Amino acid sequence: MNKGYKILLNKEKSVLSTNINEEININIENTTQPLPLGDVEHTVNAFEQFEKERSESTKYRFYGTINPMISNMLYNDNVSIINVDLGIIDVVGKKILSDNIFLNDGWYGTFFENNDTSEEGSAYVNKFNDNSSTLCSFTPFDPGYERLNILDTDGIPNYMLKLTYPYSTKDITLIENNGGVTLADGIPVIEQIKISINDRAYTGFKTPINHGLDVGDKIKMYNFQDPTGNLVLSANTISVFSLGNQVNDDKERIFVVDIDPTEIGIDVGISTIKRTVIGVESEYYVRSFSALTTNEIDYDLYPAAFGKNYFNDEVAAFYFKNDIDIKNIRDNLGRPLSEVYLTIIKQGEELDPTNYNHKYWINQQNGLAPPINTQFWTPIAGGYSTTKNFSVNYNIRAFSDSDFPQNYYTGIDISATTYDADIVEYNNNTLLEKKLEDVYHRINTVYRENRSTIIGGDEPASDLTEGYIYQPHKKMQIREFSDFIEEGDTINTVGIPDYSTSKYSASTQSLATGPIERIPLSKVSRQFKWRDLLDIGFIDGNGFGVDYPFESGAHYLNIDTRFYLQRQDPPCKVEYKTETDSYSNANFPPDFIDVLSSPTFYQSEIINATVLSQSALGADWFDIITSPNYAGGLKIDMVFATIDFSGIYKLGDRYTPGGCIDFSIINQKTIDDEC
Repeated sequence: MNKGYKILLNKEKSVLSTNINEEININIENTTQPLPLGDVEHTVNAFEQFEKERSESTKYRFYGTINPMISNMLYNDNVSIINVDLGIIDVVGKKILSDNIFLNDGWYGTFFENNDTSEEGSAYVNKFNDNSSTLCSFTPFDPGYERLNILDTDGIPNYMLKLTYPYSTKDITLIENNGGVTLADGIPVIEQIKISINDRAYTGFKTPINHGLDVGDKIKMYNFQDPTGNLVLSANTISVFSLGNQVNDDKERIFVVDIDPTEIGIDVGISTIKRTVIGVESEYYVRSFSALTTNEIDYDLYPAAFGKNYFNDEVAAFYFKNDIDIKNIRDNLGRPLSEVYLTIIKQGEELDPTNYNHKYWINQQNGLAPPINTQFWTPIAGGYSTTKNFSVNYNIRAFSDSDFPQNYYTGIDISATTYDADIVEYNNNTLLEKKLEDVYHRINTVYRENRSTIIGGDEPASDLTEGYIYQPHKKMQIREFSDFIEEGDTINTVGIPDYSTSKYSASTQSLATGPIERIPLSKVSRQFKWRDLLDIGFIDGNGFGVDYPFESGAHYLNIDTRFYLQRQDPPCKVEYKTETDSYSNANFPPDFIDVLSSPTFYQSEIINATVLSQSALGADWFDIITSPNYAGGLKIDMVFATIDFSGIYKLGDRYTPGGCIDFSIINQKTIDDEC
C-alpha cells in the first residue's frame, strides 16, 4: 500500500455528512514466484530400498549361545584338599575311597562331611576349593566346574572365542610311506577286505578317513596291484558297488567294488583313490582358517538367561561387539565368503603360586621341568578321529599312545591367528566342497599326563594319558550358493562373476553355439561356469538360501551351537575281573584295603560262609576268626570283583566308566524347554 493514501471519515468533511462504508481497490504486486518442480522429487518404495541396502551390505554382527555337554570323568588323583593351615599355607591332599565317589549330573566328586566349624575347616570348603559347589555339599574332583565349564562361577571364561573363515589350503601326509604320497594324491587305503554277497566274492577297501562315496560313484584307483593285468586301473574308472563291511557296518570308511579279491592288491600308504565326476577327478586337501577377531576384547561372554540345559550344564551367551566387514575377503577357492566359523579354543591358564586354588598342584608338580610345572593343562594338539592304524598320522585318539608315534597339529593356543581345520574334497565339475573329517583339539591335565613322575616311588603309578577332545570350529552359514551351475562365454554373457571357473581345462574348447568345432582358447571365446551367490532372503525351490535380520546397515546372524567335551578314547570294553584271597584276623593286609578303596572295586563275597557256620565255631564264626586273639586255622575266603575298562589305545588305567557315546545324537532340552 502506498503510504500516501489517507482515509478521512465523512463526518469530518461537513456538518451534514455521515460516515459510510467505502472500498479502495489496491493492486497487490509480487516480484517472486514458486520454485519449479525438479528431478529431486520421486516416490520411494520402502521394501525396494530395504532390499537394496540389505543386498549391498557386507557387514555382519554375530551373537548366539553355547550349549555344552561337559563332564569331569577324567579327574585327577589326590584332588580333595581337606586341610589348610592359613598361617603356613600348608595344603594337604587326601584320596577318596571308592564308596565316597559319586556321579552328580555327569560330574565325578564326593560329598564332604564337614563337621569342623573351625576357621580352617570352613574356610577350606567354602573359600579355597575352586571346585566348590552350590549343589548341596557335592564337590567335583579337579578339573571341575571352574576349569571345564564355558564360564567359571566368577564369570571368567575357560575358552577363547574367535571368528574365523577358510582362507587357504594345505597338503598333509596322512599315511607314512616311502613313496612321497600325500593327501593331494587321493584318499589312502589301509586295508583290503573280502566281501561275500550272494555267494560271490567282492573286494572291500578301508580308508583311514571318511571316503565321502555313494553307491554308483566312479573312482580312479592309483598304485593298486593288478596281478592279472586285466583291470587296467590306470585307464579305467571303477564303480562303487556298495558301502560297509560284511554286516553293512562302517559305511563311511569302507567301500566295495565288483572285483574278485584275488585279482587286486594294495600297498598301504601308496594305494589311493579319487572320486570322479564326468571324468573330472576330485581334489583333497586340508582347509586352513584365518581369524577375523583377535581376543576377548572383541566379544562379551556371559551366563545365558535361564541358562541351564537338561543335563544341568551352564549355557553361555556371547556377542561380538564390532561389525565384521567381509567386503574384500575371499575364501580358499577365491569366492565371496559364504560361511564363517565360531572357533572355540581352550584356555591353558598358568597357575598362580599365590593362589590357594593352585598351590596344591604347584606342590605336586615340583619335579617337572619348567614351564610345564606351573601349568594345569597340557598344550593343545590337533588331529582327526581316524581309523586305528599304526601308519595313520594326525589320529587324535591315539595321542600319547606309545605304539602310535605320529604327527599332530601343534602350536595351537589363544594367540594363534591361523588354524588347521577340516579335510575336504573338491570337484571342479560340481564346484562344491564336501567335508570329510572335522578337526579335533585335545587337552589333558599336566598331573595326569605326568602321573608316574609326580607320584614316583618303588612302584610308580602309570601315566593317565587319555585326555579330552572337542570340535573347535562351528559353522555359521552367511550366504548360500545356488544348486544350479550357470555357464556363459565372454562374448554373449554379461555379468560373469570374478570367481567363475573355466569350463574347459584343455587348450581348445567347443563353441557354445553353432556347429561343433575346435577353436583355440582366447579371451573372446572362453567358456566359464559358476554357481550364483544367492541374495540374502531368497530361498529357491530346493530350499537353498539364507534369511536373517537386517538392521542399521548390518546383518544379524545368530548361532545356537552345542559344545561336546568328549573322552579321547572312551572305554568301549568292560571286563569283570575276580580274585580270591583268605583272611584270618581283623588286621587285613594292605592289598585288601587297596582293593576296597579302588575306584574300580565292584563287589566282594565270602565264599566259605556255609562251611564256617557249620563248624565248631557255630553262628559266631565271623567274630571269632576275625578277632586278633584267634589262633585257629580257619580263614575267611573272599572273592573280589573289579571292573576293568579298556579302550582302543593304551592310555593308562581307567578309573571311571563311560562308554562309546555319539554325543551328537543325544537329545538335549534347550533353554526354551527349561523356561
